[in-house]
Amino acid sequence: MEITLVIVGGVVLLTLVAVVGDVVGKAVKARYGSDPKALKDLVRRVEDLERLAQEKEARILRLEEDVAFANKLLEDRSNKA
Repeated sequence: MEITLVIVGGVVLLTLVAVVGDVVGKAVKARYGSDPKALKDLVRRVEDLERLAQEKEARILRLEEDVAFANKLLEDRSNKA
């Protein structure tokens, strides 16, 4: 009976040590991982990329409209001939 209590107590103790170590490790990473300057830089870069994506999308739409207009002109000329 005593050996069972020692084994169970050891397993519980090892589990608690692992959990506490994990929590402490994550807390330390979170504290040093969130640099405000780096975060602001990343936010600025994302905003720049979003702006560039919107500009490219607008250019593509203009090109598609121009191609559609040119196709209509060519179709009109081929129908008249």
